[in-house]
Amino acid sequence: MRYLIGFVIIFSLFLNQGCKPSDTTENESIEAAETEGLNFRYSIEVLDSVEVENVLVPAFAFEGKSGDNLVFKDKASSKVFVFDSLGMPLYSWDKSGDVPGNFSMAADNFVFDKNHNIVLGDNMAGIRVFTIDGQLVLQNRTYQPQTGFHMFVDLFRKNQVINKNGKEFLIHHLDLMDDVQQIGEEFYKSRKNLLLTDLTNGKTKQILPFPEKSKFLAGKAFPFEDFRPVFFFNEKEEVLYLMFQNEAVLYLFDWKGDEPIYKETILIDLPGFSSHQGWEYKDVEYGLLNAGQLGSPFPSRIRNLEKIGNDFLISYNPSPISDSDLEIVRNNEATKELKDRLREETKIKTVLFDLKTKEVSPIDFPQMRYESFKLIDEELWWMKPASKDVEDEDFVVYRGRIIEKK
Repeated sequence: MRYLIGFVIIFSLFLNQGCKPSDTTENESIEAAETEGLNFRYSIEVLDSVEVENVLVPAFAFEGKSGDNLVFKDKASSKVFVFDSLGMPLYSWDKSGDVPGNFSMAADNFVFDKNHNIVLGDNMAGIRVFTIDGQLVLQNRTYQPQTGFHMFVDLFRKNQVINKNGKEFLIHHLDLMDDVQQIGEEFYKSRKNLLLTDLTNGKTKQILPFPEKSKFLAGKAFPFEDFRPVFFFNEKEEVLYLMFQNEAVLYLFDWKGDEPIYKETILIDLPGFSSHQGWEYKDVEYGLLNAGQLGSPFPSRIRNLEKIGNDFLISYNPSPISDSDLEIVRNNEATKELKDRLREETKIKTVLFDLKTKEVSPIDFPQMRYESFKLIDEELWWMKPASKDVEDEDFVVYRGRIIEKK
């Protein structure tokens, strides 16, 4: 659990029992889901691996590729490490404290622009763009000050750099993007769920209201995490694909013009996924982030959406199997053994969704550090799980692809 402590103390992150990894899940990470009796059609073939050595930081995590170079960050600080394709160190730099371009531990996972610069969105500080040796290219302040954070430690992509009309933009998101207000019908009607930042000048605007048939327009209130979006914009198709965190629904938007225009809704049958029906408006204050604060521990969450070929990879936390177990948790009567079992039941699963047939196929994943991966050029990149009872100084990153089982 070492890699969560810095977030909890400094930012008072609210990580409820459903997403807070135990020591067991940190060490074992994702187990082969064959133990759960699933019928797998796909598995992961390892193509290559790279080892980086002699790094001693609390929460070392792979952030992606800058050209052929591998970029890592310490999730418990603002330290960045860059290695070449063979794992040899190139640069290390730190943007903590009172320095130009400083960012916090609340920064999202890195993405990269066409010049291989690092692009990040920081909930506290705003947008930052750096060269891989740490030179500041762009910074702007956060679009709206945040009153709290509810975040996950993983490798999944949170933002996306896109090219439209010859310019690069960052699609990103903040939980709070409006002035403090009363939660009600008008809030959900006027809410826009994405931010679009011009990376040439830092100008930002809100885009994308809730689609007309979304449950978030049905007269009920929800914690802000429930409508946190995951998304992918396909530049060739000029289509934005988007899901909200507590809704097993894929929305398609045509984005040939200045803003996305709603196009289609696709319901997805994710095994074990349960959606909240909502609460009364009076029961949810503006800025309430976490479902656990409303008596819903271990909620289902869409954690990542990636397009691979004509299909999608959807990573999510399912809900616990037993409602009676959840009632025990609500009554603060859960034992450590029960909490550990519920964390095991609700750990991240990834499926392949066929957009044409609407078929959902579980994937047999290897063990992974942080229970997550990155998709780079339609290949999966993930980290070797943490060692048991030993603090790692050497780390292995694997590259692989999805294959159909014979």
